[in-house]
Amino acid sequence: MIERVPSFDRQMANLISQLRKDSGLNQLEFAKLCRVSFRTLQRIEAGEISPRIELLFRILKALNVQPNPFFLKLFNAQDGIALSAPNVAINTKISSSYESGNRKAAFN
Repeated sequence: MIERVPSFDRQMANLISQLRKDSGLNQLEFAKLCRVSFRTLQRIEAGEISPRIELLFRILKALNVQPNPFFLKLFNAQDGIALSAPNVAINTKISSSYESGNRKAAFN
C-alpha cells in the first residue's frame, strides 16, 4: 500500500488549526479576530477551501505568527522535513528585513 502525503492545502489547514488551538482560541473567537465568518474558518480548518493571501495574512497576524517561519514549516512538512532552529533564525532575519522595507536585503 502506498502512503499518501496530505495535500498542501490539507497541511496548511492542519497547521492553522494546530496554531489556533495552541493559542487557546476556539473557532468563534478566532474567526472574529480574523474578521471572517465562523463557517469560512471551519471550511479552512477542514481543508475544504484555502484562504486567499489577504485572509492568510490576517490569520497569521491573529496568531501572532510571522509569515516566513509559517511557510517554512508548511513547505518542510510537505517535503517530510522537520523544522530546525537555524531555519527559523534565518527566516526571522528575512522577515524582519522585509517588513522594515529593505526588500533587497531580505533576499540577499
